[in-house]
Amino acid sequence: MTMSLRTRTCLAALALTAATTTTACKVGDEPTGGDGETGDGDGDCPLGSPGPTTLEFSVSLTSALVPVPLDEPCTVTSVSGGATTVLGLDCLSADVELSVTAEPALDLPAEVGDEVSIWLYDQGYEFAPSWLRLDFPRFNGTLFLIEADQLGPPGRTYFPAPYGLGYVDACAPIDDGCLVIQPDQLGIEFLGSPIALWAGEYDSLELSEARVEFWSDRSETVLGVGPLCDPSPDLFLSHRLMIAATSPNPVKGEVCDPGETNPCATGLHCCYPCGIEGCDFVCTPEDMNTLECPLPPP
Repeated sequence: MTMSLRTRTCLAALALTAATTTTACKVGDEPTGGDGETGDGDGDCPLGSPGPTTLEFSVSLTSALVPVPLDEPCTVTSVSGGATTVLGLDCLSADVELSVTAEPALDLPAEVGDEVSIWLYDQGYEFAPSWLRLDFPRFNGTLFLIEADQLGPPGRTYFPAPYGLGYVDACAPIDDGCLVIQPDQLGIEFLGSPIALWAGEYDSLELSEARVEFWSDRSETVLGVGPLCDPSPDLFLSHRLMIAATSPNPVKGEVCDPGETNPCATGLHCCYPCGIEGCDFVCTPEDMNTLECPLPPP
């Protein structure tokens, strides 16, 4: 099971035939978490070559027989940094290896032996869309990686989503002779502070006890395919992004206080995990059917 950056190629000549901007409109799906708004329609749409940021990542598992989504505890078995970060995990269903090459580089302060919670939706076939979340209780860190045609998984599958990720603005469609695409601006809100990025952009935010970094490598909606174009399936994985954050709020699996205003990290609820007295409340993804805390075991 692998997800990675793929090169965009077309059989048709890539001649830019439309490069004008227009007022913003609501596009694609609703945000994967929180409330989203459309942009102000000021026409500030970047066109031409991509920006300075780059992002490549791959996830490999030792077993193809894993549940979808994969949602279980893991332990860090290896970690290396630099221009490419490689993280090895020992999970209940499989060993997992994550490799991330980014500009700026991902600084992931994980250590061998750390406990980690993984949430991964990937159906295992080539060019399958993927949504990945990792929670690191030791340093209250959360890492999101998305390479897909939309911001959240299909159907009613619940993705414990990042900071109200959603569409903020959009440019006029561009016909490059192969695909007709609509460039999208994506946004999050981190502890009350917004960040909005077009494709090829990167931004970060430092607060007193928190930090977030946001890489947007590809962000567009595919509206049509030209008659002379024979596109590879990877062309429809039109969103590729990464978000890395640390915050004071407990992450998945950590004890929480349900009386606090924000008792858990983004996308989680403070839930009572058992049906008897004496248990602690724990930060938990909501049930995908009820959108509430999961029911305790009988």
